[in-house]
Amino acid sequence: MMYEDKIMAKQTGYEYSTHNLLETPQKYKMTPFQGSQFLEQYKESRRLAIELIRDKVGTITLDQATTQMQQDFKHHLEIIITSKFSTKKLFESIFLTVLRDKDDVNVTKIINEFVKRFEIKKRIFSFYNQEIKEASNDYKIIDNYILLASICVLEYKKTKNLKYLNVLLKLNDTICSQITLIPKNITGFLCLFALKSELDYILDLIKNIGSR
Repeated sequence: MMYEDKIMAKQTGYEYSTHNLLETPQKYKMTPFQGSQFLEQYKESRRLAIELIRDKVGTITLDQATTQMQQDFKHHLEIIITSKFSTKKLFESIFLTVLRDKDDVNVTKIINEFVKRFEIKKRIFSFYNQEIKEASNDYKIIDNYILLASICVLEYKKTKNLKYLNVLLKLNDTICSQITLIPKNITGFLCLFALKSELDYILDLIKNIGSR
């Protein structure tokens, strides 16, 4: 267990991101409901993660993040037709497309395919082929998890489909289990964006349920 993970586990009691989820994925099967105490542990864990990452990232803005990604932008269909493509490049392209609020059936299909694959294996590989099958054994590039989490943020905001929020929670658990590896760059900012958005969405859901 990494130093920051030990701190988070000790201080919050939230156990879903305290071991290396890339090496030993969390199955999330038959998870018991633990009531309000669990929700408080979850909220405190995410707030602590946000503080740790904010200290790394500094003053990067969303405009700066998107400007940097646009410098090497390729349309997602250009990327995915190649025999072997970079997952990071594809996710950057999709993130920018969804951020611009462009409805694209093909984009939605690709997002849903990666969501499904993550739900099954809890891993994202660094390269895939045209059939979106793994073309690499490397699943440890944290940028890919952060980018897919950021895409899920935008998809949930647009559709309010709980599928995207559910996957966002699991992606962020994985990301938090690797918190020492979060870079001090644009990817680090997107990590902060994904964690803050998720926490806001969950708090809104709790508030709405309580008001009913």
